[in-house]
Amino acid sequence: GLTLSGGVNIYGPLEAGFRLGQVCDTGDCEGGVDIDTCGNELLAECGADNVASAEMMDTCGGHANPYHYHKALSCEYTVTDSSSHSPVIAVMLDGRGLYGKWESNGALPSNLDACNGHTGPVPASSKYGTTAGDVYHYHVTDAPPYTVGCFGPVASLNECKGLYSECSASDKVLQILNTDTKSYNYQQWCTCYQHNTVCNSEQFPGMCTTLGAFSSGGAGSASSVRMSGLLVAVVAILAMVMVH
Repeated sequence: GLTLSGGVNIYGPLEAGFRLGQVCDTGDCEGGVDIDTCGNELLAECGADNVASAEMMDTCGGHANPYHYHKALSCEYTVTDSSSHSPVIAVMLDGRGLYGKWESNGALPSNLDACNGHTGPVPASSKYGTTAGDVYHYHVTDAPPYTVGCFGPVASLNECKGLYSECSASDKVLQILNTDTKSYNYQQWCTCYQHNTVCNSEQFPGMCTTLGAFSSGGAGSASSVRMSGLLVAVVAILAMVMVH
């Protein structure tokens, strides 16, 4: 796999949670929920004018001190350039590259597995010294898991869910309020949201019903290490897994 040095940490899609009053007076969000669902819950509970935006993601897709990414990485490459395959922008802890959101034809990838990766052509990078070729690689996506949901490849949602005991735990099913004022089931600490654009409607019905999140290109584990809320990579560095 690839190895790089120096950079900013990238974490998985899940937050450690926000206690009551941390982001807004009347709202909280449990840990083990992806950042957008967590944000929508806080908006629904408190209203947009009452949420402390400094606690949430900035325009680059990161937050907190020490600063780290959860999504987008839009300050690491030219997001608006869809003319060719996006460049490599990070190395995940399995040594595989994370690329921007675009495929070589200027479209979003439509065949990402549950880990957010697929096998296909990637461009060379003079900046990082990588070569062009057909390899398994990950993409940044607008929908969860944003970077990676597991270390792939995997052949199905079930294979992804088999990496995390939380994906089958009945005591990890939350009821989360959404901005449409409805509450939906959500499988806490499970990062298996989609496979080949088919949404995991059994465990994330709100995400599948209200977002249509995986209609085009958009949704993480060595030794069954839980990726939820853990460090999964860094921009230009290969590092050890750390608790969020």
